Amino acid sequence: MFAVLKWPGHDFVVPWHQDGINDRIELDPKRSVVAWLALTDATEETGCLRIVPGSHRAGYLPYQPEQDSGASRGRALGVQIGEVVQGIAVPVPATGGVLMDPRTVHSSGPNTGTSVRIGLNIRFVAPGGYTARGGISPSLDPVSGSGW
Repeated sequence: MFAVLKWPGHDFVVPWHQDGINDRIELDPKRSVVAWLALTDATEETGCLRIVPGSHRAGYLPYQPEQDSGASRGRALGVQIGEVVQGIAVPVPATGGVLMDPRTVHSSGPNTGTSVRIGLNIRFVAPGGYTARGGISPSLDPVSGSGW
């Protein structure tokens, strides 16, 4: 779980990516879900999520870290989705949320509004719902149940 703050006037663009895969882990889409919760209004102006409907059906796509922009945030693992895709904007009011398949391709643009956009990213993973990659064990912390 982590918070994402998009300050107004900052060029904070998150490229097209999938949340369920990286160099250390691959989430089983039948045993995991991605939740994005809006703590403030997420509008097109404040850089709301954009999704590519049906993109989860293509499975996990090849990815690579985005170019280093000098930003203090991490570098998303961008996917190549071929032709230029605009996706569909998904505005979410404060206290609302979105649930996604971990393979859903999504991005977000900069905050061109006047107030901060704050979102909370959560991945729910059922026991046994991931594959460790490269021999590195991911840092998953159970929040209920008897452990993994």
